[in-house]
Amino acid sequence: MKKLRLALLGVVATLLMTAAPASAITYGEPDAGEHPYVGFMIFFDPTEPGWFSCSGTLLSPTVFLTAGHCTNLGASWSASPGGAQIGTRAGTSFPVNDYGIVRYTSTISNPGSVNLYNGSSRDITGSGNVFNGQSLCRSGSTTGLRCGSVTGTSVTVNYAQGPVYDTIRTNICAEGGDSGGSLFGGSIAYGLTSGGSGNCSSGGTTFFQKVPEALSVYGVSVY
Repeated sequence: MKKLRLALLGVVATLLMTAAPASAITYGEPDAGEHPYVGFMIFFDPTEPGWFSCSGTLLSPTVFLTAGHCTNLGASWSASPGGAQIGTRAGTSFPVNDYGIVRYTSTISNPGSVNLYNGSSRDITGSGNVFNGQSLCRSGSTTGLRCGSVTGTSVTVNYAQGPVYDTIRTNICAEGGDSGGSLFGGSIAYGLTSGGSGNCSSGGTTFFQKVPEALSVYGVSVY
């Protein structure tokens, strides 16, 4: 998914969102190919300085899947504060679950691939369920490609906003801005980055919302 700048007026969420300067993206245009296949959402809050971001997975040219603590922020999406609408929130669930979906109302052409951050990408063609010890990787707009293994297949994680049930626990690190990014193996998507502890300098634990559940709820599929 090409890295997009999406703006939203709303309250800022926590978890693996991050605050950062806006130089990497200019009003919906890819940043010279730096992150060509990771969905990257930008949230503007008129009461706070700067902006906040999440990653995500493009399911089709018009459907963007990400973490629910990101889509909880608001319903109308534009390429700049006060700009023309380019997408609307079609659903969101957080806490209890952590998934949400945005449907584009303007034409945006993007491939359904994941950036491997080595000059190549991986086409994601389906979804599946994990098993303990399975080796997987995740892709995120802040820390790129990180790999590790599954350490739990049905874990409850407690956030300040409330619990999220039946998540995938891994020893893969993640940091702010990686929320919503794909957990995958081969061409199969397994999870959406939700939250965790630690960082990618010292290591950490990251929890993932299961992708098949989110796809089933919204009646969509990976393309």
